[in-house]
Amino acid sequence: MDVLLVEDSQPTERLIRMVVESLGRSMSVARAGDEAIEILGKMRPRLVLLDMHLPRVGGLEVVRWIRNHERLTALPVIALTAHAMPGQPEAFLGAGCNDYMSKPIDTRQFASVIRKYLDHPERTTEASPEEGLRE
Repeated sequence: MDVLLVEDSQPTERLIRMVVESLGRSMSVARAGDEAIEILGKMRPRLVLLDMHLPRVGGLEVVRWIRNHERLTALPVIALTAHAMPGQPEAFLGAGCNDYMSKPIDTRQFASVIRKYLDHPERTTEASPEEGLRE
């Protein structure tokens, strides 16, 4: 899996899936933060697209969880939010996100940001199956 999208909006999921697949990349989806943590405990994508406003476990908690796990510390995380308040982008970056994008998604800009993280080998964080992640 290239991309893990953590998003509870199906229209946003469809749009992002279209962009990711148009780049020839694979994508899995988690609909809530706790589901994302469960997935990340089993496999490691090359990039996480993380809605910051999620049911049950929020985006900030997910990114903190990622940054506290040794094998995931280099995993690129892009924060996504539709409700950008002043200071939020800085808070997301300060919490450990690598980048920030506001919704609605501009598909051309979004594709460029995804390529920035997926097309550079030094940013690759794929684990071999033997390296399975455990809490």
